[in-house]
Amino acid sequence: MLRHAYKYGVEIECLINSYTKPISSFIDMMQGLGVDVGEDGSIKTITSNYQGLELRTPPLNLKNTCDLLEKVGEISREFRIEVNDSCGLHVHTSNPKFFENINLRKILGLWVAMEDVFFATQPESRLNSNYCKRRLASYAVAGFPKLPAEKAKLVSTMGASDRYFALNFASLRQHGTIECRLHAGTINATKITNWIKLLTAFYNYALYSYDATKVNKLFLMPTSEEKIVKAWDLLKLDSSLKSFYNQRVEKFMLSKLNKQQDKAKEMISYRIKTAKEETNVRKMINKAYNMQDSIRAKMNKMIKKSDEKSNQMLKEANGKSTVMSQIKTKLVKEFVDGNPTLTIDRIMSPWGNVESNNFLLGETRNSNIRGIATPEYQTPQEPQVTTRSGITTSVFENILNTSTEPSDPFWDTNVPNPVMSATEFMIDRVSEQSINVEGPTEQHPRTTNHNPETCNDCQASRQRIRPTEASY
Repeated sequence: MLRHAYKYGVEIECLINSYTKPISSFIDMMQGLGVDVGEDGSIKTITSNYQGLELRTPPLNLKNTCDLLEKVGEISREFRIEVNDSCGLHVHTSNPKFFENINLRKILGLWVAMEDVFFATQPESRLNSNYCKRRLASYAVAGFPKLPAEKAKLVSTMGASDRYFALNFASLRQHGTIECRLHAGTINATKITNWIKLLTAFYNYALYSYDATKVNKLFLMPTSEEKIVKAWDLLKLDSSLKSFYNQRVEKFMLSKLNKQQDKAKEMISYRIKTAKEETNVRKMINKAYNMQDSIRAKMNKMIKKSDEKSNQMLKEANGKSTVMSQIKTKLVKEFVDGNPTLTIDRIMSPWGNVESNNFLLGETRNSNIRGIATPEYQTPQEPQVTTRSGITTSVFENILNTSTEPSDPFWDTNVPNPVMSATEFMIDRVSEQSINVEGPTEQHPRTTNHNPETCNDCQASRQRIRPTEASY
């Protein structure tokens, strides 16, 4: 395959001022040369009278492409076509040998080794552009890449899905070209022609003279004048082309690329350092999690122990409560034994006696039942007491209804000492009550036909011991 089998298509991004000459006239003249003209929204314009355009030349060989660029340059100067930092120059190169996998690997390897040298020939605006990114910048400090053997993976590595890289294979499948987007925007035919010649030398070495040892050695060299000289010698540039690009390197990027190289190494070093710190932080976080789990386990153990202790205390309290209930029952029983007119059932019902639930609920307070009556004999009535609310009830009912339960309607807040024993409490309450005895007195025994309302002795006794209003 002859080396002159290359074809080139050039894309020139530029600005045109619509106030100078009609844009339609410029487009007509370009189309007359076979150059396609389209709008380009990626170009930044300062005023509304400027419009971004992209000029696309047809695929031609080197000589015809250079001739066409001369004509494009003349017409562009006539229409005062301009460029700014947002403009770029894209060169699409085709060659049948590009479709061979081994050749793609060589092109990729050579670009990795020389990318910094190519960038050194361009202004800073291209170095920081998002439209010609350095895909392989990390290789400058990470080592020469291990290129994939499969063509599909190789094409993907060079940007088959993203074309905004300095050198990419995005259009290789559809158009059969490799695109280089690195050069800054220009309408100068000489600059464009020299750039195409430099790319041609690059492809020639990759396809026909590739030496992996020399390429790897060049890759290991830092960006410097020595590396640039060796790169030009490796590509076998003629003296005029060497001089042209050496001047551009001095004008633009050599010192800045050196600084960028140092910065890249610094960033890699910082990344390694921070990776170690990140590992330490991760260990600290795991340690904190372990401590948290330990604390949670101790808390659960303490809660369990506290629950066990609470249950034990509750059990002991229930036992003491049972004992106190038994003591109360015993005291009440002793009290009842000294009062034959009372029954144990009626006295114990407020403390939960199962045989006197009706009395506990207060159902006997308004009842006329005073005991078990038979035709032959009726049990004597219990001593009565008139409470402050005007309700007449038995002495012991009144005593026992004055309980410590707030729900009892006979609640009395004047109990002097709620902790006193049951016996003391009942004796104290008996002594405080002003009793109005409605039954027979000791001097007047009860008979079967006795009526306290008509009995003179009962009336006299009642008037004698009835309390006054002041006693309430």
